[in-house]
Amino acid sequence: MTTEYLQPGRFIDSDSPQVIAFARDVSVDAGSDLERVLRLFERIRDGIVYDPYVDLSDPANYRASIVLERGRGFCIGKAALLAASARAIGVPARVGYADVRNHMTSPRLYARQKSDLFMWHSYSDLFLAGRWVKATPVFDL
Repeated sequence: MTTEYLQPGRFIDSDSPQVIAFARDVSVDAGSDLERVLRLFERIRDGIVYDPYVDLSDPANYRASIVLERGRGFCIGKAALLAASARAIGVPARVGYADVRNHMTSPRLYARQKSDLFMWHSYSDLFLAGRWVKATPVFDL
């Protein structure tokens, strides 16, 4: 059932040498899948700048390896990077989407979207301990 979520894809390019190296470096001495995924989550959340102003018409902004290379991305790219990194270390992963209300929306972003409702907000879904767990590595600290 979960083997398809270990395969690389167009945007979740877990076969990228850069993604593989990143995932292994971040999780190298972690003792469990959960600990490895938590390290990846924190590194992507805090180490990759959240940038909601990227060009949404450019497919590169959706690809995990490009987000890693650029060090910035919006929700879909950052979720793809977490999913790709998890797959690279053998943890099944996929991305999902939800509409969320962001009460901390900046005035600039509110003006662009004309709402604090983020449509199609992306998150990662990780298969840990026999079940799917949602995680959103988006808003850096």
